[in-house]
Amino acid sequence: MTPSTSTAAPPTTDPEARFLRALLERIRKGTCVLLMGPGVAIAPDDSTPLTARLSRELAQDPQISDDPRLGDRSNLRHVAQLYYQVKRDRDELRLAAEDFYSRFDAVTTEFHRSIASLPFRLCISTTPDDLLYNAFANVGKKPAKAYYNMYRAAGGVLPKPTVDEPAVFHLYGHPSNRESLVLTESDLIEFLVRVVQRDPPLPDEIRGYVGDPDTSFVFVGFGFQFWYVRVLLHVLNVYGHKDRSVALEDPAFFANPDHAQTVGFFGDRAIEFKQFGWPDLAERLERMYQAQGGNKAAPVAEPGAGADAPRAFLCYASEDGEAVARLSDRLEAAGIGVWQDKQNLRGGDDWDRVLVHVIEKQVHYVIVAQSKTMDRRGEGYFYKEIAVARERQRRMRQGRIFVLPLQIESCEGLDELKDLHQMSLATDHDFDKLVQVIREDWSKQR
Repeated sequence: MTPSTSTAAPPTTDPEARFLRALLERIRKGTCVLLMGPGVAIAPDDSTPLTARLSRELAQDPQISDDPRLGDRSNLRHVAQLYYQVKRDRDELRLAAEDFYSRFDAVTTEFHRSIASLPFRLCISTTPDDLLYNAFANVGKKPAKAYYNMYRAAGGVLPKPTVDEPAVFHLYGHPSNRESLVLTESDLIEFLVRVVQRDPPLPDEIRGYVGDPDTSFVFVGFGFQFWYVRVLLHVLNVYGHKDRSVALEDPAFFANPDHAQTVGFFGDRAIEFKQFGWPDLAERLERMYQAQGGNKAAPVAEPGAGADAPRAFLCYASEDGEAVARLSDRLEAAGIGVWQDKQNLRGGDDWDRVLVHVIEKQVHYVIVAQSKTMDRRGEGYFYKEIAVARERQRRMRQGRIFVLPLQIESCEGLDELKDLHQMSLATDHDFDKLVQVIREDWSKQR
């Protein structure tokens, strides 16, 4: 038989192309967080990063331009520190930064538009510009925006990010609240101390994403050569996840004599460094994504409380519905699925039959949200839910966690749960312990 001749293109053996395909697959899965650094915060009118441009403008001030302490005029932390030391006016420094970034309120670039076309859900930025946020809006998405303010806790809850409604979180503050901006070296040190001490903590939604062991990270122009990045990434808990993270840097990074030491340090912590030019990288990923059908591809699991996430049943007194709703949002943001009666029961469902079935078959944990209201109630449907949950736990092997008594406010607690370890929700640290207990137990079952 004469062998037939195929005109189909052979599969690529280009390692770089294969790497980009694997990276795009990770992004599609929804378990990949984008971290944007100062190296890519470049407006279309100038190839200089915005942080360096702001630094140079501050250095032109007559009161510091001839100061012998003025070193690298492109180093924002150094120049801003000197600016403040000379003027002793923090508000003037912040206003200068706010005025600078206001010039780019509506600006974006082709690079950012290419990145925005990809199915990222959560993007963390270390610069206060809106280049990426504007790009998301420019490609037809509905982005949300939030920022960390080291002087006060966040006022609201970020909506759960999706492909069509991604979230951009500004780690070092945002000009819309100039108090939040991290500008000087002193600001940076105070920022690191407060983040470490969780005073205030990063939002639950952000910690839930970055702390999930299934999450991987793509760092673009992040600035790994700076000492404080090592502290920051340790605090963010990006090390030790299941998949290696990727740091995409431009040729200038690899030309630095100290880059080998940096690559070695972070390589031991499962961060792989790749050399790419920003525009080419973004354009290739966008072309590859569109060639695969873009947003028309089959739906993928959302990050956080996905199909493989632990799922908890919330047992509570109806009077505590508002507080439990907030708890539910925080658990979902931390990657723990929640089953709640008002959310999951359909009209016409047999209440008894469905709830018993859910506790017996559909959830992995039952969290009893105890309160003073629950203490006072001599009768309530939650007593039946607790009884069903305790019966299921009795059939489990010793040491297995199933029922978790949680005091959402200071109270005596139910006698029915006195033999179990009581947890509290008094502080953010208490909430973190609850999440940790569930995650550690869940990992043993998988």
